[in-house]
Amino acid sequence: MKKNLKLILPLFVLAIFSCEDNTPETYTGESIAYFSETSVTYPVEADSSFNVEVVVSESSTADRVFTVEIDSELTTATDDSYSMSADLSIAAGAYSGNVVINGVVSNVVAGSKLVLDLTSVEGSNVASFDNTVSITMNPSCPIVADFTGQYYIEELTAFVDGPTLNHEQIVTVSALAGNATQRTFDTANYISYCSTPNPFTFELNCGQVLMAGEGTQANCSCGGNLFFTNASTPSAYDPEDDSYFEVTFTNDAYSDCGAPAQTTYSFTKQ
Repeated sequence: MKKNLKLILPLFVLAIFSCEDNTPETYTGESIAYFSETSVTYPVEADSSFNVEVVVSESSTADRVFTVEIDSELTTATDDSYSMSADLSIAAGAYSGNVVINGVVSNVVAGSKLVLDLTSVEGSNVASFDNTVSITMNPSCPIVADFTGQYYIEELTAFVDGPTLNHEQIVTVSALAGNATQRTFDTANYISYCSTPNPFTFELNCGQVLMAGEGTQANCSCGGNLFFTNASTPSAYDPEDDSYFEVTFTNDAYSDCGAPAQTTYSFTKQ
């Protein structure tokens, strides 16, 4: 079998600085506004809030009002599962403002989405990019045990063209920075074909093990963008006992290489 190898060379940019002019470069074009992120996860706890940032390229000497609209076609979160702040403004001299989302944990359905469109910003133009944000909402409950450290993992379900992740091996599970409920570990994807490690992230969410956000994209593919998403029936866990738990997910969720399948892994603490 003939293999074609491609060498990817890094692109170097040469920056030349003047010794006489240290004035920083500033944006001088038309002012534009956009969301700082377009896909985020909000783990909803009791009395919690979540900020969605709107950024402008130029500051102003006066406060500016901006508006957002709920995309009713894409939003799956129920009206009683959240509220939004009425004060939508960017302070004078500032380059950003926040939409404050207040989730109602008792009404949040795991994996539901609130999708917002940025529609106007006073004294600025809405950018043609990053003007929509998708907020995945998951109810979040306190986790007593750590659910971190070394775990022996094993695929319990039938293989999908070989093991999907590392199989009968030890991995190191760690907490995701800035998120108390998400855990991640490095693993190969479809190890019969690819060996490069890829982060696999899951969420411990009020007794259910879910995939974080939109799911994890595999780094091994047969031409599509393989994704691991929430299981049709997620695995359960005990928040006080991290000695053993299982993670179930939908394998090849969008049928890039074959029909979606439910895959379960066991995690045994070492």
